[in-house]
Amino acid sequence: MPGTPVLSNSESCEDKIMKNFPFYVQTCLRLALLGGASILSLIGVAQTRYNVVGVGNFAVNRINNSGFGVDSPTGRDAWDSEHGRQRIYGFNVNDPLYAQDVNNAGQVACRVFPDGFGTAAIWTRENGMQKFYDFGRVESEARGINDLGTVVGMYGDYRNGPLEGYRWSASNGLETLSRLAPEYTSQPLYVNNHNYVVGSANSFAGPHKMVVWDANGQISDLGLMNGQTVMDATDLNDSGTIIGMSIGAQGDRGFVRTSDGNYTALENPFNSRWSTQAWGVNSFDTVVGPMQTAARTQKGFIWTREGGSKLLNDMLAPGMEGWDIVYASGINDSGQICGYGTFNGVGTGFVMNTVPEPGLMVLLGVGLVGVLRRKSKKGVLPTSKRDSKLAKPVS
Repeated sequence: MPGTPVLSNSESCEDKIMKNFPFYVQTCLRLALLGGASILSLIGVAQTRYNVVGVGNFAVNRINNSGFGVDSPTGRDAWDSEHGRQRIYGFNVNDPLYAQDVNNAGQVACRVFPDGFGTAAIWTRENGMQKFYDFGRVESEARGINDLGTVVGMYGDYRNGPLEGYRWSASNGLETLSRLAPEYTSQPLYVNNHNYVVGSANSFAGPHKMVVWDANGQISDLGLMNGQTVMDATDLNDSGTIIGMSIGAQGDRGFVRTSDGNYTALENPFNSRWSTQAWGVNSFDTVVGPMQTAARTQKGFIWTREGGSKLLNDMLAPGMEGWDIVYASGINDSGQICGYGTFNGVGTGFVMNTVPEPGLMVLLGVGLVGVLRRKSKKGVLPTSKRDSKLAKPVS
């Protein structure tokens, strides 16, 4: 799979830390550094905070980089800030359907049930629901879709088997994905923009296996994280990072698997025996999901390699009182997070948006003052109008 980015030897500690923050935060931090501030003294000021927008009584589980989210994989609702809540309709208004994934072009991979018969299709706001391939008289579903419009899913006899996994694109048509072994069926879930597909190989003979298909359709068993016996993938990104859930000696544990095959278990900071689950990942390997925080209680969290896990309830901006983030299920490259929670005790889906901390304005001021001071010392700027004609560069 495509290699994960490797830090160059020249990358500084400051650069590594900067990667944890949105672009606007990085800008303020870098200006403050130019002004002479220490990076470590700035981190507390620059912590990301979130506003929360309630979207109604459905969960937003997948979100694209434009902030368009869908109720994947069991619903038919969608939301964005421009149009608000939207209903996705099938070929007919009353067709049941599942909206299962959304790409950055706003295409939604669906499974529609006209006359109770599962059919793979793609929905867009402009064209509504449309078939992209005729699977004949077998059922099918579109499970994942990438930014190129490549779709993955399954087709076959959903009652008696077998099911075949497929990858489809407008340029290459339908490709049936290979099986791990004859006794396994294939269940592709998501596809990245390099056409790598993650999913599972299922067998009645034993536990299912987490697998990946490369761009040529070759299948590989991804193995097990140390001590675990069952692995389920829930998402992947263009760097080849795969996230998911696992069961075994480490308990119910979310994981991050980089393209070099290294696993990181997402530990629970409240109790090592309590569960964590990884449900969404963006291009920067930032992960979100739910974790157990007490008996029969879970809360949404965010994880980065440098910062570890943090509860999203602890990162809400002032004015967000009343919100309880029950779980987070998706995150885009702008840092928007979607999921489900409660507001004043009432259940609602949500989209969270990053907001600048007031302290960032202080950073910006420190940076601008520092930059002006340094330029003034170099003679680039005069210290006053009276000195402007006499100002000379300092040798």
